Amino acid sequence: MSRRFVHMVISNAVGGRAGFTLHSIAASTLFHPPKATPAATTMEDAELPTPAMSFYLPWLGSQPGWMEFMPLAGGGVSTSQMNDYVVGADHRGHTVLCDAAARAVLAMPALHAPKAFPVSLVAGDTLYVMSRNPQDPECFEALVHGYRPGSIGPRDFGWYPLPPPVFVHEDPPAAAAAGLEEEDDYDDCQVVEPCVVDAYAVFDDAHLWYSTHGAGTHCFDIAKNMWSMVGEWKLPFRGRAVHDAGLGLWFGFSSDHDDRFCACDLAAAAAAGGRRTKSKPPLRKVWEDAVAAPQDCELIGSYLVPLGSGSFCIARIFQHVLDQEWHITGDSFGVLTGVEVVGGAAAGLDMIPHKSVRYGLANSYVKNVF
Repeated sequence: MSRRFVHMVISNAVGGRAGFTLHSIAASTLFHPPKATPAATTMEDAELPTPAMSFYLPWLGSQPGWMEFMPLAGGGVSTSQMNDYVVGADHRGHTVLCDAAARAVLAMPALHAPKAFPVSLVAGDTLYVMSRNPQDPECFEALVHGYRPGSIGPRDFGWYPLPPPVFVHEDPPAAAAAGLEEEDDYDDCQVVEPCVVDAYAVFDDAHLWYSTHGAGTHCFDIAKNMWSMVGEWKLPFRGRAVHDAGLGLWFGFSSDHDDRFCACDLAAAAAAGGRRTKSKPPLRKVWEDAVAAPQDCELIGSYLVPLGSGSFCIARIFQHVLDQEWHITGDSFGVLTGVEVVGGAAAGLDMIPHKSVRYGLANSYVKNVF
């Protein structure tokens, strides 16, 4: 594994004020020792480590604002130091870079515009951030570490605006304009914005793929700074999918199989000419969770953390349901499971589950796991 820690950001009281705490969980605690024969996976209980960093919740006048947290490492391909870098952004667009390992903070330039519920991807050492519902002209930006134009000083971080996705300005199909698809079974009263990003992934470190609910899948070419359409289909994932170079496959949570861990060969879909089909790329494998969901609980969040060399952390966030009829809920907790995938794009795939560890969260909510 190239990652030392899995980072979890949760809501918490900080110095008597509302805020967030970042907890760094050693990735090795989720795996059996090398060459050990994995036993049947059972649930272990543990307490979250002492916070590595704390953040006050920003305020908007007399009302609380919001803050987002994004990793500055992607897929275990960045430097080991960057694996612990976290970018925080608030409702005004103010940003800060945090080194969770060194517990150090660097003030950074502000975004050109705040990003509500952002989706983020890392290609190389650059962070790409886009609003989940990209409607405004400044919805897409990149955090670049380099020399500023005309500067003779050292390299620095800066936010650079990028062209907004073309699907925002196109007329989607009639079904998509209503926020619906034939394969979806929604109530008549439920309408989903067609341009909301459902799934996203880095493709070959040079292209960023974004799937929307009703406008298909589009690609941003990093070198050309241009958008194009990949296909009318959607990626078969929910949320971010991550690429493992050694396995030659993309991994994430299936949008059609109750968020189960799955694998897909997006390269094969691209080679087959995605625009000629309306079908999603087929999944290579879908796995059941190593540990069954606890009784009288509901799943409220799923996060996949790539650890490198075919190893992953699957984080599931649950909430106790005290009354099913009235849907009265209680405390929440997170279950982190270490898994190892062996095989590859040209061979069969097997998932080896290691340890599952449950962390009590009381009445805190999870902001992100990465």
